[in-house]
Amino acid sequence: GEDPDTTGLIVSALLAVGEDESSESVRKALEYFRSEQNDDGGFSSLGSNSATDDWAIMALNGAGEAPEGWRRRSGDPLSHLASLQKEDGSIWWKADSEGSSFEWTALGIVAMSGEAIPPDLP
Repeated sequence: GEDPDTTGLIVSALLAVGEDESSESVRKALEYFRSEQNDDGGFSSLGSNSATDDWAIMALNGAGEAPEGWRRRSGDPLSHLASLQKEDGSIWWKADSEGSSFEWTALGIVAMSGEAIPPDLP
């Protein structure tokens, strides 16, 4: 992958159109995510941030991987993403960033719900 965001988006798209979770492409993407995961549990693209976490977690969800099983020294992907959520429910890009965006919050909701893109809605 070029970066975890793009890799997460591509894996999500492949899975949405029927790529097998155990395919070589998906397996290599998961290996890449492991190499890009930080000690705080988040994924690295300009440091751990919610946008990268969102795409990586949704790809993990789609591939049948439990993000909680991806624990690093001080957290897993979900705990890192949750650490960026504020009292009003919005999700900031980084803990020290000012404000949120609709995209980070919307994708974070999908990621934290255990779903992938597109979500499996009733």
